[in-house]
Amino acid sequence: MCGFIGTLNHRVNDFSLHVKNLSHRGPDEQGIFEDNHIQLGFRRLSIIDLQNGSQPFFSKDKKFALIFNGEIYNYKYLRNILQGKGVKFKTDSDTEVLLESLIKWGKQALQKINGMFAFAFYDFNKQELILARDRFGIKPLYYCTTKNGKGIIFSSEIKTLIKTGVVDKEINLEAISSYLSFRYSYGVGNFFKKINKVEPGEILIFKKGKIDKKKYWSIPLIKNTKDAISEDKLLEELENILITVTKDHLESDVPVGSLLSGGLDSSLITSIMSNFQKKINTYSASFNKRYYDENRYALLVSKKINSNHKNITLDSKNYFLNLEKIIEHKYLPLNIPHEVALYELFGEIKSNNKVVISGEGADEMFGGYGRVQGSGFDFKKIKYLDYLSNIFGKKNTYNLFNTNKLFTDHKLTRKDHFYKIYNWFTIEQKQKILSSNVINKLNNDKKLEFFWDKQFDNIKLMDDNNKFMYLFQKFHLQCLLDRLDLMSMAHGVEARVPFCDYRITEFLSTVPYKYKIKWKSLFSKINAIFSLSENYSEKLNDSKYLLRKLSKKFVPEQIANRDKVRFPVPLE
Repeated sequence: MCGFIGTLNHRVNDFSLHVKNLSHRGPDEQGIFEDNHIQLGFRRLSIIDLQNGSQPFFSKDKKFALIFNGEIYNYKYLRNILQGKGVKFKTDSDTEVLLESLIKWGKQALQKINGMFAFAFYDFNKQELILARDRFGIKPLYYCTTKNGKGIIFSSEIKTLIKTGVVDKEINLEAISSYLSFRYSYGVGNFFKKINKVEPGEILIFKKGKIDKKKYWSIPLIKNTKDAISEDKLLEELENILITVTKDHLESDVPVGSLLSGGLDSSLITSIMSNFQKKINTYSASFNKRYYDENRYALLVSKKINSNHKNITLDSKNYFLNLEKIIEHKYLPLNIPHEVALYELFGEIKSNNKVVISGEGADEMFGGYGRVQGSGFDFKKIKYLDYLSNIFGKKNTYNLFNTNKLFTDHKLTRKDHFYKIYNWFTIEQKQKILSSNVINKLNNDKKLEFFWDKQFDNIKLMDDNNKFMYLFQKFHLQCLLDRLDLMSMAHGVEARVPFCDYRITEFLSTVPYKYKIKWKSLFSKINAIFSLSENYSEKLNDSKYLLRKLSKKFVPEQIANRDKVRFPVPLE
């Protein structure tokens, strides 16, 4: 919806210039407010109540101000409740509903709101600033405090904060180390030491130089449920939730398009979407090389729902040229290679649609990463392998069962197992590419190790099958959402993610694991004893089983039965 920057108890020079630098996020309108204490700057992408809803938005008595990036999907419902309590509205915007909700209910408003958002809410009388992000962190919000500790600067993008000249650009070595291991900085801060982010589902209150942070929502722990509910009942409930969620995500005063890759997730959401909006613009992307074109599957769905489909052919020669542009735009390294393709795709979409639906989150929620999320079975085998090792010797036993990758001289913990199948660079490999000075400062990744130790301690009572499912929902998804926001908003396109809705996650936290990743047969399960998930995933089991089964009601059979395919990029 927009981009914003603001300050409290610190004045940034040439403030309007820094606001203007966010115009790619909000090309339609600019709004600025400044007084002796606060600066609020806003760039708008008009989607709801196009004529009104300009920001910063002030309460009628001028006691409160709001700048807000995102959409509140249930704003009409909340508006009716507030009107019943005597609140009078001057616009039809979700911005005013959010403002009045915060005035009426305070922090409790966050429990009532459903949407994707990042906002700054200021109380002029208390001189109190509230920053908050949506439950999943779909919309970004970064901040840093001033050197004297009395002021704060915040923005939708890291680059904007750096450009103010206020922020010390000291590099965070722990973040670089985490990036090398996991393609993302987990639990050790951002790449710039002095820049922090409001976490998903977090509210931050800044008053008189003090910061108070609290979580108002967290990804629910996955329960170790039995088969109390039938498969048919689960399918019925999931269908009702998905239809409701998709309809809610179409709330807009401009047409909503869809990213239609031809994979299961985007095909299902787009097909459900077609029940509520006719003549949808759908988009896919492929490279101009053989084996890099999945468009034929997208066309199957497009034909079924009668969408206006456009496949954007990307020139593989431009890949590395665009790579530099993206790094300059992000002020961060790439997380995933196909960010380049997304960047180009949204550049083409912007002339036709301001808003699109995307399928991010389905793999994390439903079990689409079988290699990792299906590896609990491998870990459970270890105690039997170790028992047999007492008879046949450890190396012989692990060779016999084709599980050499799990072989260690010590007892393998669940965290060790996670590192073996999820990380990209081991600490030994990082020691070969980082200087000895950096390695010494990292102290064997002590800070990163402490973070993951804490995460695994939090889920120690969870069944091993569910542990990696949960970690992917809580952490892996952040990487994808950051990427999607930056690449879409680089071109003033808002990407909405229906699978990242708390109603879906809370439902799935009670669904037995076997409905997420399901063995094809008892023979398949026995066969998997002699292999690892990286070899048998989607050969001996079905990923996203429940979602896949439901999709057969909405999409062509060959889409529903397709194995997961990574977005192709020309990096031979």
